Amino acid sequence: MSDRLLDGGQTMLCPPVYQLSTIHEGAIIDSHSFVDPRYQAYCQPIENKLRRLREAVHRLGLEFGPNRFEEISALKRQFTAFDLKQRNNAHSLFLNRLSPACKYCNRAEGSTTFILTLACNRDCFFCTNRNQHNYEQLSRTTNDVISQFDNFAQRQKTVQAVALTGGEPLLHPDMCRDFFHHVKAHDARIHTRLYSNGDLVTDDMLSSLSPWLNEIRLGLKPDMYGEFLLQPIGDVLSCCARHISQVTVEVPVMPNSFANMVALLELCNTLDIFSVNLLEFLFPWHHADWYQKQGYRIKKRPYKVLYNYDYAGGLPIDGSETEALRCLLHASRHEFRVGVHYCSLENKLTSQIYQQNKAVHPAPTELASQEDHFLKSVRFLGTDADKAYRILRNCGVRRLIRDIEQRTLECHPEDLLHLKTSDIREAVLTYAVAENEKAEGLTVVREVHMEQIDPQTFDPFGL
Repeated sequence: MSDRLLDGGQTMLCPPVYQLSTIHEGAIIDSHSFVDPRYQAYCQPIENKLRRLREAVHRLGLEFGPNRFEEISALKRQFTAFDLKQRNNAHSLFLNRLSPACKYCNRAEGSTTFILTLACNRDCFFCTNRNQHNYEQLSRTTNDVISQFDNFAQRQKTVQAVALTGGEPLLHPDMCRDFFHHVKAHDARIHTRLYSNGDLVTDDMLSSLSPWLNEIRLGLKPDMYGEFLLQPIGDVLSCCARHISQVTVEVPVMPNSFANMVALLELCNTLDIFSVNLLEFLFPWHHADWYQKQGYRIKKRPYKVLYNYDYAGGLPIDGSETEALRCLLHASRHEFRVGVHYCSLENKLTSQIYQQNKAVHPAPTELASQEDHFLKSVRFLGTDADKAYRILRNCGVRRLIRDIEQRTLECHPEDLLHLKTSDIREAVLTYAVAENEKAEGLTVVREVHMEQIDPQTFDPFGL
């Protein structure tokens, strides 16, 4: 693995830096599946990160679930019979309609969410807010969100969507009203949304907010068994619909909750709610005893790429994605009018990678992915590097980085087409992301993930 330092136009290779705090699991890569031991050593850092993740989870008394790749793939294949849209490498799937804010979220350009306070009238065992920076302080105070918005707007060419969240922001309804009035005064075209658990909404409160609020997102919370109290939920939804044009329900999908989720979807469809966001159910790194008691396990592959993501979430729970896809399939088969959106945890992480990589000019050997926004290249080691170099040069390929001493070769993924008839059967597809080293004033393009590929069968298009 290597890093590329960008400093005044200078490019150099340096040893990688592996952060021990990185405990997110990526795609499982078995270095022993390589024939050449060079590849085994090259991929070892990824396996070390996976090992640290497993150890951290096991120390809390939790286990990982089974590999559900085939099961999830089979469910997604059934969607081809329906008019579903997919986004972000199928990490986002939706039926009928999608909130404009969700459309902007993928790249987070001109779109952001402000935390008014982390204080809340509830204490849900699966809440991820304890992972937020300065949680203790923000649970007792409020942010100056108007000043934060002004600072954000000054840095943007166009502000497209702005949200206010918590905790429970409606603990301070006047501050919510003043904030959204200020945002609309800046630009009436900005899509505004408010996150709330719905407990505190009233007709009078919503009436005072409605002139400046486009969307309210109700984070409906099931109990620990995944059940909902449908009658009071229906009353809250009806109240919101009387005042706000777009009412979106957001709900974490617990394992084995299909019947309860279908009942909620049918209620939202009957009330003609704008949309329902089905979220992956997360383990937020606390209340492990609750998760253990319920028999919850961690998703086998929580993330494809191991990285220090800023999103203050957690690890997805095994079985949540499967249940969410079943719900989406049910809504499709029964021709629900309500919008239904499956938003995976990976979908929430994409914008960070885009923001970090958008200002970086890819090296000649790098492909800037339009799907997950990582910078991708192909690396050969040892004898494979020598063979690939000769073949690619004979084919006129010039965008190559070769290290004769280390016997490595890096090429652009699309140039693999020249190796289809070769006898080279091992290579690594690398994923890189740009990071700012503030102390040194440098931008580091760091390899953070790799996948084993067969150059003869790998399709470089669609990355």
